[in-house]
Amino acid sequence: MQLVTNKLAQAFLKGCFYTLITAILILSSHLAMAKDITDQKEQLTKQHTKSSGGLIDKSNHGSEENPKSPRRSIASRGQQHSAQTTWLYDAEFSYLIDNDGDSYHHRFRVTFDADTDLISHRIYAKLYLVSDTTDQLYYVTDDFTIFGEAYSDNYEVTTSLTDGYDSDVYDIRIAIFDANSHVLLDTIDADDDEDLYGRYLEQVEDDTMHAAIFTIQELTVVLSGDYDEDGYFPELEITVDPDISFGSAWVDISIYIVDRFNNEELLHHSDNLYISDYHTSDKSTAYITLDTGYNADQYHLRAELRDAESGMLLATNDTTRSAGLSIESKDYDDYYDHYNGYDDYHAKSEGHGGTLGWFGILGLIGLASLRKK
Repeated sequence: MQLVTNKLAQAFLKGCFYTLITAILILSSHLAMAKDITDQKEQLTKQHTKSSGGLIDKSNHGSEENPKSPRRSIASRGQQHSAQTTWLYDAEFSYLIDNDGDSYHHRFRVTFDADTDLISHRIYAKLYLVSDTTDQLYYVTDDFTIFGEAYSDNYEVTTSLTDGYDSDVYDIRIAIFDANSHVLLDTIDADDDEDLYGRYLEQVEDDTMHAAIFTIQELTVVLSGDYDEDGYFPELEITVDPDISFGSAWVDISIYIVDRFNNEELLHHSDNLYISDYHTSDKSTAYITLDTGYNADQYHLRAELRDAESGMLLATNDTTRSAGLSIESKDYDDYYDHYNGYDDYHAKSEGHGGTLGWFGILGLIGLASLRKK
């Protein structure tokens, strides 16, 4: 009887061992792919482009109660989506800055909408610029979550071409991937959507009148402190990333809060800030607590970049492409509840990978003990 018990124990531990080895191999594969994605993101921050992206709410552009109409330019793809769980529904393109007026822009925006038959799906996207001479990955998004066929989970990427892009006509390709398995889910390009076709672009060096171009690349707002759990937040962490196309400058940043009636109030004025080229190390972050005077409502923020000496307005950016920020001051918040609420205007990546955990460690200990016997 003891012999049978020992054999059963050995068989069980062997099964645990093989299961553990399989899990380690799968985890290693996922970690390797996650590292590749991280490496791509780091490489893109060092050269060629500077991009920032985040979720935006476009639900006011359509009714959530009615199904989406078939995509305008999907004819060439036939019934491809009928066998897919998650797909790209639509894409939009906007020119932003053509400084020298030659119709070639160095700054532009791409917005895309992915849908799923699932309740939700955690994904990420890669964006490419394509011409006769190049097929270049220029941005990898953070992981983000889409919900069914909602209009409120569009993803928007704003890009400046810093170098490496001659004046040319470029197409755009977008690919989406499962955030956990990294499996390719869908791709659209200029053949699928006319918004991605034939865009006149060039690097910032070629788009200049020998004058520096100032931009606010990123305006990110993280909300927290919702103690009464009503979905409105009195604490703001605001990050502004200002850039100059070449050279350097001393600037300052003002941040305004704007209510639904377009009444605005200055929230923050920074110290003088030294910025250089398209570096990310010169970001400015302000931590603001609204003590009184703001009832629970949807607000927007506006950032102004000015010359530190002359006060000349150099660039602006705002959050008006979102549906609004859910904000209230502390005097409208219930402090008897200590829930640590949190919200983020631009979705942050939760990352990839994981650990073996206690079950894996116990399995290894059990195997070691069996081998000793």
